[in-house]
Amino acid sequence: MKEVYPEYGYLLSSGFISHTRGKVFVRSGLQDLRLGVHKARGVKTRSLELTDCYLAHYHVRDVSEFLDRLHDRIYGGSYGRSSDLDPTSLRAGLEELMRKEGSDGLRKFFLTTCTANNQLLLRLSQKGLLLRRKVH
Repeated sequence: MKEVYPEYGYLLSSGFISHTRGKVFVRSGLQDLRLGVHKARGVKTRSLELTDCYLAHYHVRDVSEFLDRLHDRIYGGSYGRSSDLDPTSLRAGLEELMRKEGSDGLRKFFLTTCTANNQLLLRLSQKGLLLRRKVH
């Protein structure tokens, strides 16, 4: 990811700011079904890989929402799952940015990694990581 995100690629091993597992697809009307954030509970489930399925993930609306939700995501949500001891984990990297640069550093991280611009789109495309689809 270093080629796509030169400054922060070491924090984004999968290229995503969020995790890439645990998406839930279920039929409606199942008795005792309880949906968790990343898994179904109360019913027998099975995992399978959907190879021809594209899933769009809406993480946050803008940098303000990213900053508003950051604490919860670092200390209990999608950014806090990596080992605290791993200096290349997203959690450790964001904590380091907070210590060294404050909200300006966090804002720069978001704008660099999550905001489309011509240079980023070109790097993503060159690596085969840009998927364009018509949304209906």
